[in-house]
Amino acid sequence: MQLVNMDATIVAQKPKLAPHIDSMRRILRRILKWMRHCVSVKATTSEGLGFEGRLEGISAKAIVLVTKMQADAGTVYPGTYSVDPESCLR
Repeated sequence: MQLVNMDATIVAQKPKLAPHIDSMRRILRRILKWMRHCVSVKATTSEGLGFEGRLEGISAKAIVLVTKMQADAGTVYPGTYSVDPESCLR
């Protein structure tokens, strides 16, 4: 399996996370050894609803695109994704 890209969303009423988004993205890119366009990090609030809105916690969700690779050639299986997984690797 090959990781292709990641989209993460952090839900928090407080603190304001906008000033920290770039550093979070940079750290994730360094850990994953990916290019900038392959890692997305966003922050939002729950508009006062739920445990995040009551300031009882923060939640995070991440979606990662994974492709199946052929062991010998390192290419994506036909009929899977038309994304080049190598485009995110350094």
